[in-house]
Amino acid sequence: MKSLNLFLLYIYLLFSFSACSQDDASNITAIPEYKSCCGAESVEHRFISGQYLFVPNAFTPNNDGINDVWQPYFSSGVDKIQGVFIYTLEDSTLIHQMYEYYLYPEGTYGWDGRKSRNDQNLGDNTLHKGGFWYEIVFNEPVNFGNEDRSFKGKACVIHCDKDAAYFKEQKGCFFPVQADAKGMLDKNIAAREDACFGR
Repeated sequence: MKSLNLFLLYIYLLFSFSACSQDDASNITAIPEYKSCCGAESVEHRFISGQYLFVPNAFTPNNDGINDVWQPYFSSGVDKIQGVFIYTLEDSTLIHQMYEYYLYPEGTYGWDGRKSRNDQNLGDNTLHKGGFWYEIVFNEPVNFGNEDRSFKGKACVIHCDKDAAYFKEQKGCFFPVQADAKGMLDKNIAAREDACFGR
């Protein structure tokens, strides 16, 4: 009887350990989607004619009214973008594109994180998670003459789920809400994402 009890205890512990390992594994596999996020790419650029570009490298499209849309900010001199192209980091698959839109008034442009293109499907319309490449194409005669030019970088879609806790201590993340009235990055403005990150 004693050996039967020990055998049953062994089976119980084995299943318990296995279940815990599976839960831990699911947490670990979710986090690598964020490992390339924040800090690797410059979010600010000054052009030779004095214009300034701020491109947030993180946003949280959870419809809470804070950092829901990713968009570039120009301080002055640029009011129209020729196109924006969003690609996956893994295999550079195009998941979103926008053509010829005006930057002002603010709030009339930007990407909500979904794998689609102006209602023309480029994917399954699900919310992307993790890092992405972007290319911003614009025509700026003051800076570059009449040639189309582009600015490329990397940013991140953060889901406000249990994995978002990864960003509690993450440095180098800059969000749309941190653009000041002139469209410039102000690191003293709080990201306002404490609820998302579980603080």
